[in-house]
Amino acid sequence: MTKRIGYLDAQRLRVGNVPNWDQVPALLTPGTMEAFGIYEQFTRYLLADNAVPTVPGWTNDTPTATVLSIPNVVGGGVVLTCAGNDNNQAQIFRGDGVGGAYWPEMTKDIWYEARVKQSILGVNTLNMAFGLVNPCLGTEILDDDGVGWNAAANNHLAFYTLDTGAGANAWSFSGDKGGVTDNNALTVDLVSDVFHYYGFHVYGTDPTGLLPMQCDVFYDRAIVAAGQVLAASIPVTGLTPFLCIKTGGNTVESVTMQYNMCVQLR
Repeated sequence: MTKRIGYLDAQRLRVGNVPNWDQVPALLTPGTMEAFGIYEQFTRYLLADNAVPTVPGWTNDTPTATVLSIPNVVGGGVVLTCAGNDNNQAQIFRGDGVGGAYWPEMTKDIWYEARVKQSILGVNTLNMAFGLVNPCLGTEILDDDGVGWNAAANNHLAFYTLDTGAGANAWSFSGDKGGVTDNNALTVDLVSDVFHYYGFHVYGTDPTGLLPMQCDVFYDRAIVAAGQVLAASIPVTGLTPFLCIKTGGNTVESVTMQYNMCVQLR
């Protein structure tokens, strides 16, 4: 079977057709442990001490009136829903929201893929982001009024959309290293209530660091050349998976993530 280039095969957790990637191991292969990561399918949640629904292994960091739930659908998932008030935000982090296990580094490739859909109930009313971020527990990842990334969320690799500006109602991909940001429009419009695949691959082949790292971006498992992040905007710090949504008007908005997969070579 021929595998597409550059994204994780959800059955085998590997990629192919490029020599440097042929030996990417299966996730947490017993006896080798050459890679680590998660394949989170969001099939259950627990109630925390404060009665806020929390997915095991994730932190539910909800600054404003929001709901986290598990949908009654085939395949599971997690749903973040914001109340119908402008600038309400919901966000979840993998882990405790403080530290991150994924660290971009030469020869230690990172593969990320998520299957996501969003419900768009108003015109120019949705702000949303997901991918990897340097955790910022207690701080909203996206600023109010469609301004964009909060400075506390510097150091990230993520898909996002805002409710205003040239990128409204469309997907972009952002890389940020300590405030050096590279935002790239993907020329992919938002589609309501339809699942799509979003992925990226961070890699480098020079252990001396003389050659730059790269980050390729994929939509529905096809590479989007316009999304490639400049090497100067690939963060070199601990990152963790996240999902956030913010309303851009007095309209209830929601996002469903059916799975989140992230793997890195040790």
